[in-house]
Amino acid sequence: STLTAFSSILDRLCDAVVHVHASLIIAKPAPCLAALLATLAPLAGEDLRARMQPEDVKRLELALRSQGSEPAATKGQRRSGEEEKTSRATCDCIILGMKDSLGIKVACEFL
Repeated sequence: STLTAFSSILDRLCDAVVHVHASLIIAKPAPCLAALLATLAPLAGEDLRARMQPEDVKRLELALRSQGSEPAATKGQRRSGEEEKTSRATCDCIILGMKDSLGIKVACEFL
């Protein structure tokens, strides 16, 4: 399938490929991301946002809204005027910080 082929290409190009549900819950074990974050936790079933820097959670949610795929946990919330302006910008890629096991920011690129 196309999704399998795309996943295969991403696996070769990226340090970690993480599959998430619409609610940003990690769908299956992500051993490469766990290694990048220096944790032994399998991460499956964990909210991706729990591993992100707080300011970057907001940036990710704005980027997802601008692409029409906002996370389920934020649907229906009213946006301020500033958020509305920011959410109109298109974003194919965003670099956000995730927290490693010591709480140190690790830059990650999200597609």
